[in-house]
Amino acid sequence: MYQTIILGSILLVSFYILKRVRKPKFNMPPLVRYKIPIIGHTYSYTFNSEEFLKQCKKEYGGIFSIYVWGQVRTIVGKEYSQEILSRDDAFNFGKAFFEIIPYDLLLKHMGLVNMLNMPKLLKEHIFCKLNFYSERMQKCLHSATQKYIDSNVHDDPKVFDNMYFLIIKIISTPVANVFIGEEESKNDEVVTTFAEFTSDLSALIKIPPFLNFFYPGLLNRILPDYKQQRLIEIMIR
Repeated sequence: MYQTIILGSILLVSFYILKRVRKPKFNMPPLVRYKIPIIGHTYSYTFNSEEFLKQCKKEYGGIFSIYVWGQVRTIVGKEYSQEILSRDDAFNFGKAFFEIIPYDLLLKHMGLVNMLNMPKLLKEHIFCKLNFYSERMQKCLHSATQKYIDSNVHDDPKVFDNMYFLIIKIISTPVANVFIGEEESKNDEVVTTFAEFTSDLSALIKIPPFLNFFYPGLLNRILPDYKQQRLIEIMIR
């Protein structure tokens, strides 16, 4: 009897997901056909994304939708990226950003709740001044490379224990230079904090959203306390 109930529940969930995914929507990009229900394109997108997206573009054009991790996602070619990024009035980049990186949990703890307009603020105050920052960032990146790699020394071989974290520290130097100022970014502890924050936060992003097969965003609903505690620990360090 219990087996019948479990099997019936699985079938009901499967039918609900298939109906929700295949429900026709007007003015939407074509959905790439897939063979396995519920799983959709998740396997191909995760393990062979380059060939998979190349084949989809060949068959469906520069804009198409795929079903991965329980959600329909629209893939846009690079020739349309500039047009989409400039339309912050039509696309909510703040909401999409927080779905990937849960900054809202940390900001809520700090009392900064309404931060969904962060991409717009960056566009108005940072991105528009990139030409001004370009030379400054190039010099900062060059000095950071000289400092952490010491490329002027050619005689003796050098051994790097953690090349990944070293690259993060080099990249974090110009980022800190832009966001907190030129003088503060010279402090090695500040650069290390930026690098550790990036490295630890990437571990949260790597968690596969497998629970989204059952309900979109379910993983973020189940693990908010864990994510919040981890972000607070990162910031305290």
